[in-house]
Amino acid sequence: MKTPTLDVTSVVKFLGGRIELYRKLSAAEVELSHRTIDNWIYHRSIPMNRFIELVTVAKANGLKLKLEDHLTYEN
Repeated sequence: MKTPTLDVTSVVKFLGGRIELYRKLSAAEVELSHRTIDNWIYHRSIPMNRFIELVTVAKANGLKLKLEDHLTYEN
């Protein structure tokens, strides 16, 4: 069975890229530094509580962020 992995870069791009995502999160009063987004990309992981915030921010911006759209499958 192939193991699903979150494509963090895909999520960030879907939400407008690093800078735009940071702006959207700041506008939604989500406290984090721009380095946090860089760390998600570097470590290829987004904590679940943050992913839920991303879903909420996406919805507020007229986007529908779905986990299954950003999965890759590896052996």
